[in-house]
Amino acid sequence: MTTAIEPIERALRPVSGMAAWKRELSRLKQTMPPFASAAVAKPTHQRILIPMLVGSSDLFAAREGLIAHALRMRGADVLFVLCDGLTACDARTFDSADQNPCSGCHFDGADNLARFGHSAISLSSFVTRERVQELHARAQSCSVSELLSHPFAGIDLGGHVYSSTLRYFRAGRFCDDEPDHVARARDYLGSALVMTEATRNAYRALKPDKIFSSHGLYASWGPWSDLAKALNIPCDTYAGGWRRNTLLCQHDSHSFAHADEIWEHSRDVPLTDAQEDELSRYLDSRETHREESFRYFDEVDRDIEKLFERVGAVGTWKTRTGLFANVAWDSARYRQEGVFGEMFRWAAETARFYGEHPEHLLLIKAHPAESNFREQTPSRWTIRRILEEELGTLPANVKIIPAEDNVSNFAFSRVLDIGLTHTSNAGLELALLGVPVMTSGAGVHYEKEGVVVKAQSGEHYFETLQHMFHGTPPSGPDPSVVRRYAHTIYFRKSLPFDVIDVEGWSPEAIAIDSLAELAPGRFAGLDALCDGILNGAPLALS
Repeated sequence: MTTAIEPIERALRPVSGMAAWKRELSRLKQTMPPFASAAVAKPTHQRILIPMLVGSSDLFAAREGLIAHALRMRGADVLFVLCDGLTACDARTFDSADQNPCSGCHFDGADNLARFGHSAISLSSFVTRERVQELHARAQSCSVSELLSHPFAGIDLGGHVYSSTLRYFRAGRFCDDEPDHVARARDYLGSALVMTEATRNAYRALKPDKIFSSHGLYASWGPWSDLAKALNIPCDTYAGGWRRNTLLCQHDSHSFAHADEIWEHSRDVPLTDAQEDELSRYLDSRETHREESFRYFDEVDRDIEKLFERVGAVGTWKTRTGLFANVAWDSARYRQEGVFGEMFRWAAETARFYGEHPEHLLLIKAHPAESNFREQTPSRWTIRRILEEELGTLPANVKIIPAEDNVSNFAFSRVLDIGLTHTSNAGLELALLGVPVMTSGAGVHYEKEGVVVKAQSGEHYFETLQHMFHGTPPSGPDPSVVRRYAHTIYFRKSLPFDVIDVEGWSPEAIAIDSLAELAPGRFAGLDALCDGILNGAPLALS
């Protein structure tokens, strides 16, 4: 039986800023225990390979460097491969101030690792300069169709090229008729080819037992996880979780935001009173995101009547539906866009449908990260601009809540009769409030029986909406199932990584005085992560 997680009060020492972080790494290095110490009950002697592909990121250095020490204390041999230059790097976007940061990035990465007691092998050790030039020339000669479907070394690089290109432009579609999109895609294909070649040679030379990598997406990281799968090398990927200072990790999967491997065992297990309280406290905090790494607004507005006035939705409606959009580039998953093919088409076709049913209100909520994030969405890729291009004048009963509006999601959700989502986590929040939710079928993690309805086809989607208008089946979410799922994804699957405190993309404070504190038994989430990496255990709390 899973018990509630009791937070451990730890003194946090500020490490905000690169200079402070580097000083902390140097200090911690002096506390490094012998790796063959008594803390290691059963030495594994497994070789874990960690590709560090953005050396200038303090966050990668913090997470991966600390995890590497913890793995070594449990008997593993850990190697870092550090990128030292690609034509198109996934750390850059179209408006980055420095478009050519490779030398400085590599230096920072090597310096961070050295200060921390780690060494790294340069990526260029595994591919010759002549081969790099040959692969880049190959990419530059590719036709447009070859960019998004490009087999090489037993894997297809097209999906990673697609994702990297969209992220660079923060776009919602790959525009094959726009020269800058095509040129950037060719650059990313060249990078993916070089990365694949170097990765394949690294695997042959270093013979790792497992790869541990950030998420496994894009031209930079994708070849590491794809090649590992093709060569039957286990690969664990991670990304930051919703709750502050947590990680979502998966065995052999790019899709890190799911709990499928443990949900089947917890679906029918009632939550304890302590777990119910734990979940309720966290859900209350999500209104203002005070327990998250990212906050979009300092304050939220709970006055829904004023919201309706602001967007021109005052009136009498048979039903009120909320459609929750994603950030354009973050919602795009190559060949994984559900029954509508992409988020924008889903939103546009839904708006057209509501135009044919003027007695029902559709409120389209733009994601706040469109304008309240460090990488703002270009105006041409906002949900408002796309819908205006697709539909011209919006139907009178279709209103858009702009990204800048600080309306409380919870207050807004409580006045809805229907919720519609693509991959936004708002769908789970709606279900927790008892609102019937239907997804676009794009594969979001909470598409579970008893939680939401998943669109099976366009026809099924609109037929189901008709039923929802009249309050007929499908029925709303099962409250007990939804809460069990929420606890599973937010608390069991989201591993606490409370060794450091992270805000946004930066480590702000650290909770250890010595690296010896990374030994087994000190941090439950770190223990579970290391057990998963070294022993294949579920990457979740038991």
